[in-house]
This record gives sequence, C-alpha cells and structure tokens, in this order.
Amino acid sequence: MDMPPVVSDRALNRALLQRQWLLEKVDATAENAVDHLIGLQAQLGDPPYYQLWSRLREFSPQDLSSLLLERKVVRIVTMRGTIHLVRAADCFPLRDLTQVIMDREVASGSRKQVVEQVNPTLIAREGQRILRGGPRSSVEIGERLAQRWPAFRPNHLVSVLRNVLPLVQTPPRGVWGQGGALTYAHAAQWLGMKAQAVADPQGTIRRYLRAFGPATVLDYQKWCGLSKQREHFERLRPQLITYTDAVGKELFDIPNAPVPAEDMEVPLIKIIGPFDNLVLSHARRDRIMDQRAWERLATPNGQFPGMFLRDGMLAGVWFIDRKNTAATIRFELFHNLSTYERDLLEHEGEELLRFAAPDSQQRHVTFVPDGSLSGPGPYSHRHSTPWVRPSASVLVRANPTTLRPLIPVTVDPISSGWARPGKSKTPSSVCRMAWVGVFPTVQPLALMWETLE
Repeated sequence: MDMPPVVSDRALNRALLQRQWLLEKVDATAENAVDHLIGLQAQLGDPPYYQLWSRLREFSPQDLSSLLLERKVVRIVTMRGTIHLVRAADCFPLRDLTQVIMDREVASGSRKQVVEQVNPTLIAREGQRILRGGPRSSVEIGERLAQRWPAFRPNHLVSVLRNVLPLVQTPPRGVWGQGGALTYAHAAQWLGMKAQAVADPQGTIRRYLRAFGPATVLDYQKWCGLSKQREHFERLRPQLITYTDAVGKELFDIPNAPVPAEDMEVPLIKIIGPFDNLVLSHARRDRIMDQRAWERLATPNGQFPGMFLRDGMLAGVWFIDRKNTAATIRFELFHNLSTYERDLLEHEGEELLRFAAPDSQQRHVTFVPDGSLSGPGPYSHRHSTPWVRPSASVLVRANPTTLRPLIPVTVDPISSGWARPGKSKTPSSVCRMAWVGVFPTVQPLALMWETLE
C-alpha cells in the first residue's frame, strides 16, 4: 500500500490561508463569507466585522449589520459552546450538531444546583411561554423564571435556558456601532421556521475541510468542541483523500482541494480580526503559530485580540484605542520586524483605522517592540493610559495540573500593569504580594486588572 504524501507545516499554512480567503481579499458577499467559514466567532459584537474586513475586498459594516437586521444571520451558541454568527440556514443544523456541548454545560457551574432540583425540560417549557410574545431581555426572562423558581438566582436560570433552548441574541446586539441590553428570542420564532433536529455531521466535516483542511480528526474536534468523531470520518473515508503531517498524523481532505507548495508567496503582513477561528480550529497549531506565540496570545478567560501575521505566521496582536476625536491602533510585536515590514504593518493599520473609526479626525499607529509587553488583554483599548506588564519570568498564570512548590513574588501593581496611576480602587492587598508557581511552560498573566476589578 502506498504511503500518503507528507504535507509540511509550511504547506499546511499556505493551504489554510488560501482556504480562509487570506491570501488576498476576495470578491464575495458577507453572507457568502459567513457560509464558507461556517460562521464567525462572535462573543463580542465587533469581531465578526474585523474578520470579514480581513477577507472581503468590498466590505462595509452595513453589509453585515443588514444581514442581522434582516434575520439572514443570527448570533447563537454553537461550536465549542461559544457565540457564533451563522447563516439562518445553519442555525438549527449547527446547534443540533453541538447540542451535546450545551447538555454538558447545563450540568456544570452555577447551573448545576438549578438542574439538580428542577427538571431542565420544565425550564425550557416556561422559557418558551415567556418568549411566545417575542424577544425579551435577559433581565426580564430571569425575573419571570425566578417568579416560578424563587430559590434560584435569575441569571442562573437564564443560563440554564440558554443551554436547553436554541436562543438567538437579537439586534441591536451585534449591529455595528450599536449597543443595548442582551435580548433573546427563540430561534424558530425569530426565523419563522420550525425547529427540528437536522444535524449533518458528515456534511459539516466536508465543509470544515473545505475551509480549514487538510486536517486531522482531532483538528475537527477542536473546531466544533465535540469528541468521538472518528466514526464519521471513517464513514466518509471512501469520499476523502489522506495525507500525513510532519509528526506522522493522518490528515483528511476533500478531493481536488488546493494544497499549495510550501514556497507559495503569501502577504508579508496580514491583519486578522479578534476571535478569528483561524487560530482556534486545529488541535496542533504549528501551521499558524509557534508555542511561544500561543502562550503570548492566550488569556485566562478565553479572550483573543486582533492579530497580525508575518509571512503567514502569527507575529503579534493589535488593539484600538478611541479617545475623543482620535483613534490609535497599537501593535504589540512578538518578533522584531524589519523597517520594510513595519512600514507595511503601519499601512495596514491605517487602513484598518479608516474602517473602524472613519469619523476620527486623528489616526495614529504605534508599536510596542518584542519584549515590551503592554496591555492587560485583548480589549485594553478601553483604557487610555499605556500599560506595562512584567516579563513572563515574573508573572505566570497558574495551571493546577502542573503546579509545583509555590514561591512568593512581590509585585508592584503600577509597574506590573495590574493598576493604573490614579486608579482609585487598586486592590493593593491582592496586587502587592502574588503567590505564583513555577511551571514547565510559563505563560504571561493577562487581563489581571479586569479579573480583579
């Protein structure tokens, strides 16, 4: 039997960028892009807009906002138990496919106490009754559920309901430039279609490979959040082709899908939006970043900032700070860049600012060089004062599975970035003495201010 061809990590990188529409911006509609990418991760409202800006040649925020307002796309919990913006036609198939994740979630955390005493089916039935008249705010839903089950906190009851019913977040949530209270509707009522179990595991695998392949079974499981998916790949095997990656793992792919040569040219600099599934959809991330970059990117609460690639590989992150009539994009570099590369990145940053802050009278691009970490995390643009974070050798994020003997480390909250000058509510009792462990893999402590505040 012939051995499957070996595909290097660099060739996988080129294939991923090509299939993700990141080699060059394409002429496609926002709806086509959401379809091709099988949804956009959307814990926050703005990231999907940046994700499409990176891919589509002619894209304005109104293109995606209109789809939300016209109910052609919806915001719903699906893959990995996270909010995704998906096409209306994908709402029920993807939710049904991943419902096992929500079934698991409903019996954990703050929800566990609720479902141990109340049958989730009863909560679902009451939620349907509440939503029969149309969308309701999360607060109102919680209050009305608490009238029925006063022993439980309203937000815990809503959390259960969100997992047992296919609830969509309705506009203005997710509309560019707009805010508003979190409001839910039942997906079937919102979309005017009958809710039905229509999961298509094998069809979803084909779509995943078309957008993210070639990939292993574990890669697919990482993307969707499910386990035990090999049987579906085995059923599809006669219709798929296989390769081997650099560490000997079997890669699946659809026939005739492009796998470019590893020397294929890609954009030297490419900006990527926050929460982009580009970096969240493979168990082995070597095709898009090295371990050091992942450790600098990951944060304790699962936030992912905007990123940029250098020659196809993750090379840093970006944050936008708006203050009065000025807008500044700050690039934090994971590697030193040449003058030419900085010029390219500055140009791309200016283009992004024109998209994100078209009314700003002043736009600035700044750089934080490699080794000078700043910012408490992905959304530090809410703060106008520069942040400085100590090196990873001083502050680490605890990992209970690798905890070793603890050592005391004295940390100043101002210089460490845990607090800002002039901040009146500095939790100094926590900040000034931190007990940290020594771990095999040291990771920077990020978002500490928001964690403590």
